[in-house]
Amino acid sequence: MTAEKLKPVFADLKKELVSLLKKIEGSEKYKKQKLVLMKKEFDGKILEGFVYDVCERMGLKKEFSRVDLTEHPFTTKIGVGDVRITTNYRENPMFAFLSTVHEAGHALYELGLPKKDEYNVLGDAPSLGIHESQSRFWENMIARGKPFWKYYYPRFKKNFKLSGDFDEWYKEVNFVHPDKIRVEADEVHYCLHIILRFEIELGLIEGSIKVKDLPKIWNSKMKELFGVVPKDDVEGCLQDVHWSMGSFGYFPTYAIGTIYSAQLYSQLIKEHPHIEEQIGKGKFDKIREWLNENVHKHGSYYLADDIIKKVCGEGLNPKVYVDYLNEKYGKIYGFD
Repeated sequence: MTAEKLKPVFADLKKELVSLLKKIEGSEKYKKQKLVLMKKEFDGKILEGFVYDVCERMGLKKEFSRVDLTEHPFTTKIGVGDVRITTNYRENPMFAFLSTVHEAGHALYELGLPKKDEYNVLGDAPSLGIHESQSRFWENMIARGKPFWKYYYPRFKKNFKLSGDFDEWYKEVNFVHPDKIRVEADEVHYCLHIILRFEIELGLIEGSIKVKDLPKIWNSKMKELFGVVPKDDVEGCLQDVHWSMGSFGYFPTYAIGTIYSAQLYSQLIKEHPHIEEQIGKGKFDKIREWLNENVHKHGSYYLADDIIKKVCGEGLNPKVYVDYLNEKYGKIYGFD
């Protein structure tokens, strides 16, 4: 993937996301929304149990994986058949739960790569973008979806003694608000976080932005896109580890993967129209098997976009993601 290919994609996506946010922010439900159920204190030990449960159901067994704690969640492959993931427990219980699902998606990809090519380049993923499609698929398409919570919310309600009904919980899981921190952002704001970083990276590399001006430009873009300003650089331009470790050009992979994930989910539903019934029962085997057959097992035998073309009939298409967001959040916030 190149910057030249992404510029028009991100320009269109930015326009569509800003338009969707205006519709959401103009709705009566948005004006009245507040977190109630998520404000309760969630017992860490019980939450940890759910973290391990969702990993098991996704297919990440304890015999060949671990879940440990870190400040910034990540996945690492120690060796053949040994993948470790990390999570972090924060005030919002969804952070640990969703970040674990996200990292487990990465881990399943690593475990599903072609075994016969484990020691050569073909046994790896062809791009970070498609790797992120797997984590974002599980995190957003599955773990933020209604069918998933049809299974998990009754269990959350019982174990954490929650009083709210299902619809209240589902809305809070998908609560739209301008968070300053990328890894805590909702689906609608998330790709705007990526586009902000992409625009700054281009400016830094092309020379139109000087490093000393980075905090000021970051805060200006946050004000423009999100309507909020970080209180300091820890909450602003220093919040991610990527630039400090030299990973320029990494951020766009999250948006590429997010778009791919919507395309993959759309195709999954077409091929398996009753899959959401399985999700509602806490059964994810068919999803894992479908992703393995269509994405994981190909390793680097094809380019990332060619894998998506083989599965979905077309390459990177942000319209599929935008349509998904408009339909989902139109229902949540009461607009067409």
